[in-house]
Amino acid sequence: MEFEKKLEEMLSYIKFNRGASKSFSFRGPGNPAYWALGTGRNYMDRNLQQLFDDGFVFSEEKELMMERTIEELLLNSCIDGCRESDDLNVMLNSYFGDKGIVFHIKDDGNGFDYKSKLAQRKRELHLYDRNTVLSDSRESKRSGHGMYCLLTFPDDFSYNKQGNEVAVRFDLGK
Repeated sequence: MEFEKKLEEMLSYIKFNRGASKSFSFRGPGNPAYWALGTGRNYMDRNLQQLFDDGFVFSEEKELMMERTIEELLLNSCIDGCRESDDLNVMLNSYFGDKGIVFHIKDDGNGFDYKSKLAQRKRELHLYDRNTVLSDSRESKRSGHGMYCLLTFPDDFSYNKQGNEVAVRFDLGK
């Protein structure tokens, strides 16, 4: 229940108006290639581009930070959350409000101990190079980029208790 309340607070903060504001939902298989290279990536790119075309103004760097954060979280959901079975899915919801955007990602997996993983990554933040994390090259990918993005780029985030659902908020104008 805490997570649902936090998600509603995020939606309220960005002034998301159910029925008037834009939102997109997409559900796909827990296959990393699907989200990184295939239909899921195309969906994400298309809807982020529509967001920017509709007048949502983010700096180029903030756009890249959003894209990288969501990409990393989706891949973590596929690789870690859906490893138990090929039948598990990942869901991405995008909510656009007057003051920003909220992404909500959920997978059908068992979740993970996000509190200990976040604590570990906080201690290791100094080991990551921001430009390397933002790079799209395959060589730059290494364990921990998703948590680095989560701890560094969004204005707010929250996990559900189980650790298989995360909401991330990016505000306009920063």
